[in-house]
Amino acid sequence: MNPYLNTFIYVYETRSFSLAAQELFVTQPAVSIKIQQLERQVGQPLFVRTNHRTITPTSAGNLLYEKSLEIRKIWNETQDKLNHIANPQRHLLRIGFSQTTSQIFLCFGNPLLVKSCLPFSSLMYCVFAFNPQLPSGLNGRLVNITCACGLSG
Repeated sequence: MNPYLNTFIYVYETRSFSLAAQELFVTQPAVSIKIQQLERQVGQPLFVRTNHRTITPTSAGNLLYEKSLEIRKIWNETQDKLNHIANPQRHLLRIGFSQTTSQIFLCFGNPLLVKSCLPFSSLMYCVFAFNPQLPSGLNGRLVNITCACGLSG
Protein backbone atom coordinates (compact mmCIF):
# COMPACT_ATOMS: atom_id res chain seq x y z
CA MET A 1 0.00 0.00 0.00
CA ASN A 2 1.10 3.55 -0.58
CA PRO A 3 3.20 4.48 2.48
CA TYR A 4 1.86 8.06 2.51
CA LEU A 5 -1.76 6.89 2.68
CA ASN A 6 -0.92 4.22 5.22
CA THR A 7 0.74 6.82 7.46
CA PHE A 8 -2.20 9.15 6.93
CA ILE A 9 -4.67 6.45 8.06
CA TYR A 10 -2.74 5.94 11.30
CA VAL A 11 -2.52 9.67 12.02
CA TYR A 12 -6.21 10.13 11.24
CA GLU A 13 -7.28 7.28 13.53
CA THR A 14 -5.00 8.11 16.44
CA ARG A 15 -5.32 11.89 16.02
CA SER A 16 -1.65 12.00 16.96
CA PHE A 17 1.62 12.05 15.05
CA SER A 18 3.42 10.48 18.03
CA LEU A 19 0.96 7.61 18.47
CA ALA A 20 0.94 6.96 14.73
CA ALA A 21 4.73 6.81 14.79
CA GLN A 22 4.61 4.24 17.60
CA GLU A 23 2.10 2.11 15.70
CA LEU A 24 4.19 2.27 12.53
CA PHE A 25 7.52 1.70 14.33
CA VAL A 26 9.00 4.92 12.92
CA THR A 27 9.97 8.27 14.39
CA GLN A 28 7.51 11.10 14.87
CA PRO A 29 9.46 13.38 12.48
CA ALA A 30 9.19 10.69 9.77
CA VAL A 31 5.40 10.69 10.18
CA SER A 32 5.28 14.50 10.09
CA ILE A 33 7.34 14.61 6.89
CA LYS A 34 5.10 12.03 5.16
CA ILE A 35 1.96 13.97 6.09
CA GLN A 36 3.51 17.25 4.91
CA GLN A 37 4.47 15.62 1.60
CA LEU A 38 0.97 14.18 1.21
CA GLU A 39 -0.55 17.59 1.95
CA ARG A 40 1.66 19.09 -0.77
CA GLN A 41 0.50 16.37 -3.19
CA VAL A 42 -3.20 17.00 -2.54
CA GLY A 43 -2.68 20.76 -2.41
CA GLN A 44 -4.40 21.40 0.89
CA PRO A 45 -4.07 20.71 4.61
CA LEU A 46 -5.41 17.40 5.87
CA PHE A 47 -5.28 18.31 9.56
CA VAL A 48 -5.74 21.43 11.65
CA ARG A 49 -2.94 21.51 14.18
CA THR A 50 -4.39 23.43 17.13
CA ASN A 51 -1.48 22.85 19.48
CA HIS A 52 1.44 20.47 19.79
CA ARG A 53 -0.74 17.55 20.87
CA THR A 54 -4.13 18.08 19.21
CA ILE A 55 -4.95 17.62 15.56
CA THR A 56 -8.33 17.62 13.85
CA PRO A 57 -8.97 16.41 10.30
CA THR A 58 -10.10 18.95 7.74
CA SER A 59 -12.94 18.16 5.34
CA ALA A 60 -10.24 17.17 2.83
CA GLY A 61 -8.74 14.90 5.50
CA ASN A 62 -12.12 13.26 6.14
CA LEU A 63 -12.61 12.59 2.44
CA LEU A 64 -9.08 11.27 1.99
CA TYR A 65 -9.51 8.95 4.98
CA GLU A 66 -12.69 7.45 3.54
CA LYS A 67 -11.06 6.94 0.13
CA SER A 68 -7.82 5.64 1.69
CA LEU A 69 -9.71 2.85 3.42
CA GLU A 70 -11.28 1.91 0.08
CA ILE A 71 -7.87 1.96 -1.61
CA ARG A 72 -6.36 -0.21 1.14
CA LYS A 73 -9.20 -2.71 0.86
CA ILE A 74 -8.77 -2.92 -2.92
CA TRP A 75 -4.99 -3.26 -2.51
CA ASN A 76 -5.36 -6.11 0.00
CA GLU A 77 -7.90 -7.90 -2.20
CA THR A 78 -5.62 -7.50 -5.21
CA GLN A 79 -2.65 -8.89 -3.29
CA ASP A 80 -4.76 -11.84 -2.16
CA LYS A 81 -5.87 -12.56 -5.73
CA LEU A 82 -2.31 -12.28 -7.06
CA ASN A 83 -1.12 -14.66 -4.35
CA HIS A 84 -3.95 -17.02 -5.23
CA ILE A 85 -2.87 -17.01 -8.91
CA ALA A 86 0.66 -17.91 -7.87
CA ASN A 87 -0.53 -20.52 -5.31
CA PRO A 88 -4.13 -21.52 -6.11
CA GLN A 89 -4.28 -24.06 -3.30
CA ARG A 90 -3.15 -21.62 -0.60
CA HIS A 91 -5.32 -19.33 1.49
CA LEU A 92 -4.13 -16.36 3.51
CA LEU A 93 -5.18 -15.73 7.09
CA ARG A 94 -4.29 -12.31 8.50
CA ILE A 95 -3.89 -12.29 12.28
CA GLY A 96 -3.64 -8.99 14.15
CA PHE A 97 -2.14 -8.64 17.60
CA SER A 98 -2.06 -5.69 19.94
CA GLN A 99 1.40 -4.28 20.61
CA THR A 100 1.73 -6.10 23.94
CA THR A 101 0.34 -9.38 22.66
CA SER A 102 2.58 -9.23 19.59
CA GLN A 103 5.68 -9.10 21.80
CA ILE A 104 4.52 -12.20 23.67
CA PHE A 105 3.62 -13.88 20.37
CA LEU A 106 7.10 -13.27 18.95
CA CYS A 107 8.64 -15.04 21.94
CA PHE A 108 6.26 -17.96 22.41
CA GLY A 109 3.37 -18.04 19.95
CA ASN A 110 5.02 -18.15 16.55
CA PRO A 111 6.42 -21.71 16.93
CA LEU A 112 3.01 -22.85 18.20
CA LEU A 113 1.20 -21.23 15.28
CA VAL A 114 3.62 -22.72 12.77
CA LYS A 115 3.16 -26.16 14.33
CA SER A 116 -0.64 -25.86 14.39
CA CYS A 117 -0.73 -24.76 10.74
CA LEU A 118 1.34 -27.74 9.53
CA PRO A 119 -1.70 -30.00 9.04
CA PHE A 120 -3.25 -27.26 6.90
CA SER A 121 -0.66 -26.99 4.15
CA SER A 122 -2.95 -24.74 2.12
CA LEU A 123 -2.99 -22.12 4.89
CA MET A 124 -0.54 -19.24 4.87
CA TYR A 125 -0.63 -16.74 7.68
CA CYS A 126 0.54 -13.17 8.03
CA VAL A 127 0.89 -11.56 11.46
CA PHE A 128 0.38 -7.84 12.09
CA ALA A 129 1.01 -5.82 15.21
CA PHE A 130 -1.54 -3.03 15.44
CA ASN A 131 -3.69 -1.10 17.85
CA PRO A 132 -7.03 -2.94 18.13
CA GLN A 133 -8.66 0.35 19.13
CA LEU A 134 -8.12 1.65 15.59
CA PRO A 135 -11.33 1.22 13.62
CA SER A 136 -9.77 0.21 10.33
CA GLY A 137 -8.18 -3.03 11.58
CA LEU A 138 -11.07 -5.40 11.09
CA ASN A 139 -13.37 -3.04 9.20
CA GLY A 140 -10.69 -2.23 6.63
CA ARG A 141 -9.89 -5.93 6.26
CA LEU A 142 -6.33 -5.38 7.43
CA VAL A 143 -6.77 -8.52 9.52
CA ASN A 144 -9.19 -11.45 9.57
CA ILE A 145 -8.70 -12.23 13.27
CA THR A 146 -7.47 -9.99 16.05
CA CYS A 147 -5.99 -10.97 19.39
CA ALA A 148 -5.50 -8.42 22.14
CA CYS A 149 -5.06 -8.51 25.86
CA GLY A 150 -6.19 -5.90 28.29
CA LEU A 151 -6.27 -5.31 31.99
CA SER A 152 -9.62 -4.94 33.68
CA GLY A 153 -9.89 -2.76 36.72
